[in-house]
Amino acid sequence: MIEDIIANIKDSEKKSNEIIAEAKKQYTAIIENAYAQEAEIIADARSESENIILQEEEKAANDAVAEKNSINAEFEKRIMEVEKASSKNAEKALGIIIRKVFD
Repeated sequence: MIEDIIANIKDSEKKSNEIIAEAKKQYTAIIENAYAQEAEIIADARSESENIILQEEEKAANDAVAEKNSINAEFEKRIMEVEKASSKNAEKALGIIIRKVFD
């Protein structure tokens, strides 16, 4: 009977050691998996941030081109207004000179 109890204790001890060893393996696997996921998450985040930067740079370049085109159009419009006003003033001046000469 005592021998059976000792045998049961040894079996229980053996099983507890096996359970502890399996738990350590699972713990190690979980830690390794976590490190692998961390590296993957960092790589994904880096890639995503690079894509965002490229998109924002492209948007900024497009915005700059649009602004340049808008400014150029406004500049051309104002130049035409100045040329038109200058032409009218030249015509008025010529009319005044002609009237003074013939009057």
